[in-house]
Amino acid sequence: MAKEQPETETSESPAPQPSRKKKLLIIGIAALLILALAGGATALYFKFFGNTEPGQDEEEVAAAQEEKKKKEEKKKTPPVFAKLDTFTVNLAQETGDQYLQVAITLELEDSLADAALKENMPKIRDSIIRLLGNKKASELTTTEGKDELAWELRDALNLLLEPDQPAPVRGKRRQEIIGPVLAVLFTDFIIQ
Repeated sequence: MAKEQPETETSESPAPQPSRKKKLLIIGIAALLILALAGGATALYFKFFGNTEPGQDEEEVAAAQEEKKKKEEKKKTPPVFAKLDTFTVNLAQETGDQYLQVAITLELEDSLADAALKENMPKIRDSIIRLLGNKKASELTTTEGKDELAWELRDALNLLLEPDQPAPVRGKRRQEIIGPVLAVLFTDFIIQ
């Protein structure tokens, strides 16, 4: 009989290799983890460093934050209104004698501004009368004309109450309010 050769297993059982799906799953999880870390790092960067623009230093940032806090505090306090006596003035002539009778209420930033307003009332009344007297009836009949008058009065009164503030550019409405008078409100407005 032929010699039987014992069967020898020359091939050892290979270590199980991860399937292709498992490799893709691991790569996908790693990519998501990297993206999450990058997103978190970006969020932290903008939270702590993103508020400053190039060229701003820490003092400017601190001043801006302080101003923001003041504005938030002002929003919490109720407005202070000061009612002025009725004004009757001759308007600048166009077609004949015309008169303006107007009642004005001022919105002020706080009660300290109300005290300053009362101390300077003769100057304030004079300033208002002069400004109203230079207007024509045709300028005041439109909503835009009344709005422009309110802005001019507001800026003139703020300049009177706080003379160290910069004067507004003539013919242009100042966007930000600088001074204690926040708004000029007309409660009566009659042109004859």
